[in-house]
Amino acid sequence: MKEERQSNIELLRIILMLMIVFFHYYIHGIGLNNNLTLNNLILQSICFAGKIAVNVFVIISGYYLINLKFSLIKFIKFVFQIKFYDVTIMFLSMYLGYITLTKDILFKSIFPLASMNWFASVYIILYLLTPIINFVLRVVKKEILLKGIVLLFIVFIVLPSLFYYKFQSNMLVLFLILYSIGAYLRLHCGLTANEYSCVAKKIVFFSICMCYITIFAMDVLGNLFNYTKGIFYFVSSYSVFSWTMSIGIFLWFKNLRVNNNRYINFIASTVFGVYLIHDNPLISKFIWVELLKTNLFYYSETIILLLHCVLSVITVFVVCSIIEIVRMYLFDSYLLKSVDKKLTRLQEVIDFYISSLVKRLS
Repeated sequence: MKEERQSNIELLRIILMLMIVFFHYYIHGIGLNNNLTLNNLILQSICFAGKIAVNVFVIISGYYLINLKFSLIKFIKFVFQIKFYDVTIMFLSMYLGYITLTKDILFKSIFPLASMNWFASVYIILYLLTPIINFVLRVVKKEILLKGIVLLFIVFIVLPSLFYYKFQSNMLVLFLILYSIGAYLRLHCGLTANEYSCVAKKIVFFSICMCYITIFAMDVLGNLFNYTKGIFYFVSSYSVFSWTMSIGIFLWFKNLRVNNNRYINFIASTVFGVYLIHDNPLISKFIWVELLKTNLFYYSETIILLLHCVLSVITVFVVCSIIEIVRMYLFDSYLLKSVDKKLTRLQEVIDFYISSLVKRLS
């Protein structure tokens, strides 16, 4: 059963991708630093939320995928989209003489369960695991599930935030926790729209304040001790403030009243393509440093820097979105339609075995 796109969540997806592009403007174009200059502090305050946006994307996945069955067709389209950009960008970079082909680049660009983009690599595995994850999340009692999520949150998020130490884990573990939070909100959270909005606004406001405070504090400490690596630590994937803000943003938009808008929904359908193009490490430096000259504008007057930042982010988003629209039109609309028919029978077989396994485990 295909769930209808909700324009409030689709609008959120667009905003999240813009947050990620802003983040990459700073990280890839200028580089993380703790300069206590007006330009740097303003850029940090605008561009810090990239990791938070990633968290919200995974929460959205958990909220919607918990009630959907595994789709082989969707998975193949997803992998095809990733490989299309991985391979195309790899060959284009080689043709322009921008890279030297290595085993690592070749493997990540061609192997179906890997990618040049870290998020895509982790998300492929997460989606493959959704039949098992969804079964576990649905059969576990509400109280036990909540206790499990809280325990994992404390171990992997709260403690690292308190002790400035990351426990042995990888991004898949964090994605599983975020996915579980989204699924829990869908399955068990009975808040009304007004309660959602009220709670969400308080969470977001508190989290933003704490993010700004910690970024400034880390800038000051970095200058005192000549240390730059920890500037965004408290807004990273392992930060409690990052997670509370992610949950708050999702709750806020989940109950935001937005009339169904086909233009919003259509633009939102391109955001993953925007990510795959602009954040491919083979060309990210070319985009931000060589093409947009971001590092040079860093030393301009503040108003010029802000104008360049906003225009660059919008340009990258629009151009990448247009490229993704062309790809969708050429491949999703024609080539993959014929594949859909051939995969229907295989999908039925997969559904049968998943249903059989669920019945045996129930």
